[in-house]
Amino acid sequence: MVAFVLLLRLPFLDMPAQWDDFNYLAMGEYALKNPAHPAWFEFYFHGQKVDMRGHPHPPGVAWILAGLLAIWGGFREVPFHGSFLVFSLTAALSMLVLARRFAGGRALEATLLFLVVPASMVSGTSFESDLPLLAFWMLGAALYVEAVDRRSTRWLLGAAAAMGAAAMVAYTAFALSVTCGVFLWMRRRDWRPGWAALTAPFAVIAAYQLYERLTGGALPAGELIGHFQQHGYQRLEMKLMNGVALLGHLGMMVAPLVWIRAGGWGWAVFGVVALGAGWFDGHVLFWAPVGLGSMAIWVVGRRAMAADREDRFLGLWVLLYFAAAVVVFFAGAARYLLPLSAALVLLVARDLAERPRWLRAAIAFNLVLGFSAAWVNSEHWRGSRAAAEEAMALAGGAPVWTSAEWGARHYAERAGARPLPAGQKLSVGDFLLSTALSGHVEFGTGGNRMVKRMERLVRPSLPLRLAGLDGGAGYATVGFGLRAFGWSSGPVDRVTLWEAVGVEPTLSWVPMNAEKAEDHLVEGVFALEQGEWRWAGPRSVYRVMGTGGPAALTADIFLPAQAPGRTVRLLLDGEVVASQRLRGEGRHRVRSAVLPGRTGMSTVELEIDRGFTPVGDRRELGLIVTALGFQAQP
Repeated sequence: MVAFVLLLRLPFLDMPAQWDDFNYLAMGEYALKNPAHPAWFEFYFHGQKVDMRGHPHPPGVAWILAGLLAIWGGFREVPFHGSFLVFSLTAALSMLVLARRFAGGRALEATLLFLVVPASMVSGTSFESDLPLLAFWMLGAALYVEAVDRRSTRWLLGAAAAMGAAAMVAYTAFALSVTCGVFLWMRRRDWRPGWAALTAPFAVIAAYQLYERLTGGALPAGELIGHFQQHGYQRLEMKLMNGVALLGHLGMMVAPLVWIRAGGWGWAVFGVVALGAGWFDGHVLFWAPVGLGSMAIWVVGRRAMAADREDRFLGLWVLLYFAAAVVVFFAGAARYLLPLSAALVLLVARDLAERPRWLRAAIAFNLVLGFSAAWVNSEHWRGSRAAAEEAMALAGGAPVWTSAEWGARHYAERAGARPLPAGQKLSVGDFLLSTALSGHVEFGTGGNRMVKRMERLVRPSLPLRLAGLDGGAGYATVGFGLRAFGWSSGPVDRVTLWEAVGVEPTLSWVPMNAEKAEDHLVEGVFALEQGEWRWAGPRSVYRVMGTGGPAALTADIFLPAQAPGRTVRLLLDGEVVASQRLRGEGRHRVRSAVLPGRTGMSTVELEIDRGFTPVGDRRELGLIVTALGFQAQP
């Protein structure tokens, strides 16, 4: 089993930093300075400064990475991945213990199927919390089952320690306590030490929260809830998308073919759900996984009500954790379901105990799919690293801002780039590194023109997609789609290096959709929408040319219903020339008195007394601008 784990991981030992690795590494670096409080720093995420005390995970992984940084003298891919092998091995050997307990003669096949679950193959190459959580979760479950079976307090202490470690990696470790509680209730409900041990995850999470509150003045859970409310992560829409995506990932977890023995009712469930899903998205990589996930819930639900206690326990493990994942999470990533993969695999192994060929076929299917997914993921982040390093070399030491996230951000910042704050004004000679996949951070051009200096497409050799610019792949997050996987020959990302080049404004009247409008926008103005207008913040700045004769400074604006501001001011070169109280929502024209003729460039500011941040949007908005500038008077 150890050799098999090494065969799975060794091809990816030099895997670059990927997805959220960069902020875990940032926490690890800060933990070297402040090990008692590794989350006591602020961090730019998609242009917004966030308090890392609100990170969705406790600092367990930060301490682990801080130790590795201290040992290796900085982040180095091969030694770090080699060190993380301990978590893969812990999960594998713990699964072997559970498989011998629940799968009998099919323990080997069950463990192999667990190891080649596609999400495990991919997340096994990451420094996020998923692999350490899976290791501690599996170790805690294996030790707890052994402790209950043997009525051993020594094994119980080991289980409680593993549960506590899991709680310092992820708050969802509470579900491990619930799962083990189900087993204890079924097997030895009168054993008081067993119930006491189940408090370990809750006690560790509570102690961490209390420690942070007493020493830092803020509850991490409170900060986290604040982030969720600010960005609307717990909206009903997000919950529904999260649930649908997780259902698809569940359907693909142990190879679709193993559910062929679901029976007539199982196939009826598949047909109804797949038909409804197909109406929403007719692509087979959406409706088939969602239908299979529904079939899996049907099969598991029947096992949870079976007479056999082992079947009931494993079925409830799957159902309880899946329900918790739907409630707690919001992004619908496949890796969220890793803690239930062992129970699902064990149910399959028990169901196919007399049909070993089917079980081995499932192992082969998942091995091919999982390795393909891990390979595509590897090529994605290798390409991202190469493009970021090339861009930083091309900038030649000039100031570089980066709106890129994930792996590209890590390698750009390692070479000297700084994260781009929303609204940052770029000066002549500044560079900007951006990636299409991580989205756009609004910034001010200062009236300069952004000129493309480099563009690289990241395109894996296989058409399977975990994320990308097309294909609708929702493997990593529902932000890219709802399909369990994508299928496309297109690029997964586009890495671009821009340079701010000075230009002179040419227009005295600037419609927001004018070809040269960007040359006149300094700060606080966002991207063109619907080919006509732009959102502006509570304060926005423009450069416009004079008309040479008498003219009124004018702004054509629109006030949406949700905008709270009412008083609008126009400033010309720092002096207020117009102030108007708006009646309410709708179109408005704010105009100054007729001003003496101007021939050169002027700086215009547009202000509104109150701004707002819509749910799910990180920008502070004020009003909508359709045109602005001088209008000549007869």
